[in-house]
Amino acid sequence: MAESTSSRSVSERGALRVGTFACAVAAGLSVFVVPAAAFAADEVAACIKNSDTGQELRDQGKLIEARESLAVCARDVCPAQIRTACAEWLTGLGPRIPTMVVAAKDEAGHDVTDGTVMVDGKKVDGALAGKAFPLNPGPHAFRFERDGATPVDLQVVAREGEQRRMVPVTFKAAAPTGTGVGVGVGTGNNRPPPPDKPRSGGSGPPLVSWVLGGAGLVAVGVGAVVGITALGDRSDLKDRNCAPYCPQGDVDAIRTKFIISDISVGVGIVAVGAAVVLWLTHKTEAPVSAAPNGARPCGSTWSVRF
Repeated sequence: MAESTSSRSVSERGALRVGTFACAVAAGLSVFVVPAAAFAADEVAACIKNSDTGQELRDQGKLIEARESLAVCARDVCPAQIRTACAEWLTGLGPRIPTMVVAAKDEAGHDVTDGTVMVDGKKVDGALAGKAFPLNPGPHAFRFERDGATPVDLQVVAREGEQRRMVPVTFKAAAPTGTGVGVGVGTGNNRPPPPDKPRSGGSGPPLVSWVLGGAGLVAVGVGAVVGITALGDRSDLKDRNCAPYCPQGDVDAIRTKFIISDISVGVGIVAVGAAVVLWLTHKTEAPVSAAPNGARPCGSTWSVRF
């Protein structure tokens, strides 16, 4: 059946093309014979083009677009053969285009007329007013939106020839996105917030005191080692009895080691001293007890630890 229909469509299209070509030739010759009755060349071209396009779109299932093209070639300005064929196809196309009617309600069952209906990402005006609207055959993505309600998504298959199909949808109130908690105000479920956990104070010195102390001890150790090495080198020079004619390079190297030793020991002592001061001045933070219902006790202050 499909093959015969397709063959018939092809044969109809071929016959129409031959007829339209003849009409175009006759229209061109009539310019010289009967100018008042001649068809405008651009109108004839538009009729031929939309006749072919309308048949192609119809065969592809794009019935709405095919209807628009066939309406162009069915006008009175088109040659009679084209106009008659397009009008016949247009008449047979109407019942094949499926139409939908949206029936929207709220949770109480009341009709809803405010909102937005989107089909395949495009807004359909007046879809909630109870009016039917056409669709091409095939699956379509519906999305229904309304202020204060949760959007609804549906997949609807439009069947060829199905007229005024009812598409029911129920809008439900959107859940609150969040609830704020203020001083003396409960949460959204009217339950008091949980009491604050006691804040534990630090039981030992801060980390920086450990770092300074360790670095200071290392610096003192390095300075001591370098100083001992410098003393050994100086003793070697004395054993060689080269003074005051000892090599200047050896003398400078020993002097540099003594300087490094002094600096390292000095920096180490300062670092250890700073660590001890931080250790002694560190205070532990008293825990803050929570009052009933999460309230702060009178006279207490908020404290922030970094």
